[in-house]
Amino acid sequence: NIRVARSKNITGPYYDYNGLKMTDLDSPQKEIGMKVLGGYKFKDHSGWIGPGHNSILKDGSDYYVCHHIRAAENRHAHFLQIRKIFWTDEGWPLVSPQRFSGESDRKVEENELIGNWEFFEVDPYNDHQDESFEVVVTETKGEAYFNKKANDNSFTLNLNGKEIDGKVNESWDWERWSTTVVFTGHDENGLVTLGKKVIDK
Repeated sequence: NIRVARSKNITGPYYDYNGLKMTDLDSPQKEIGMKVLGGYKFKDHSGWIGPGHNSILKDGSDYYVCHHIRAAENRHAHFLQIRKIFWTDEGWPLVSPQRFSGESDRKVEENELIGNWEFFEVDPYNDHQDESFEVVVTETKGEAYFNKKANDNSFTLNLNGKEIDGKVNESWDWERWSTTVVFTGHDENGLVTLGKKVIDK
C-alpha cells in the first residue's frame, strides 16, 4: 500500500495526518501514515492488489505517482500504473482512484456530481481489497451529497453523515470504458475515500 507523511525538513521528522511519526515503532504499524491507496475493486472488474514501490513525477505544475501493482485475478501479473496527485486545501497529497489517461484539469460543475457513484474507503487495516459500494448522490441533503468549497474542484462529500473533504476531476473510467468524474478525499481522522461517478454506456 502507499502511505504519506510530511515534514518541514528534508531530513525529517515526518508526521502523518494524525501527528504520528513515521519512525514510531511503538504504535500499531497499520495506524501510521495516511494510507492513500491499497488493493481495491470497483464493479465490472476483478480489481488490483499490492500497489507500492512508487515514485513521484512532477510535470510542470502537475504531480503524478508512478507505482507497481498486481492484478487480483493473477498475482503473478504485475503492471506499472500512473495516477494524478491532487492536493487538498490543507496541503495533503491524495491520488486519483483511476489511472491517468492524458485528461486535462477542468472545472467540474456541481450538477455533474449528481447521480450514481461507487465509493470505497481506503482501510488502513486491510491488506487485501477494499470493495466499492454504490450510492446515489443527490443535489441536497440525503444519503450522499456534495458541498462546493471556495477553491475550484474542492468539495465536501457528505456520505452517510460523515464529512469528507477532497477534490473532484474529470477522468477515464477504465472499468466501464467511458469518461467520468472522480473524487478523492479524507475525513477528520485522515481516512481516505475514493470514488467515481458511474456513467451509463
